[in-house]
Amino acid sequence: MNTLRRNGSTLAKSSATKSAAAKASAKARPTTKLALASALVANAKAAHAGRMAELRKQALSAVARIRQSQADIASNIVDIGLSLVELRGAGMAEALGRKGFGEICEKDLHMSVTTAGAFMQLATKVPREVVVKLGPTKAHAVLALVEATPEDDSVESLLNSKLRLPSG
Repeated sequence: MNTLRRNGSTLAKSSATKSAAAKASAKARPTTKLALASALVANAKAAHAGRMAELRKQALSAVARIRQSQADIASNIVDIGLSLVELRGAGMAEALGRKGFGEICEKDLHMSVTTAGAFMQLATKVPREVVVKLGPTKAHAVLALVEATPEDDSVESLLNSKLRLPSG
């Protein structure tokens, strides 16, 4: 402020110096802004890549847990099928106070007789390893194919052979 009182020309020199500094700064800004923008883009890309790697690891872990659970389900279906075969045995329904196997399925197991039959077929006609490998749905489809063909074949032999359709 003392400078302003003493000399009005000092104020003018000061303004001119500030104006020149502003012009020099403005010339430097585009490169600074470009560098800043490039750095921000690089940081965003790195953060995104890190997040994607983290999500990939999490997703692969979830997939592995689901695959294990699917294998457990398939194996459990075989166990259920074997237990159902046992329950269908002579005297079992009467011992439980039921009229028959169908009533056991409906009232005690809350399962349709059709589902019980499919589980029993898988348990008695398809090796556990095949049911686990293929899953219950595909294993049942292969079993249906084995039973639909006139040849005396098995699920394993069918899986290991090339099939020729009537259409060639």
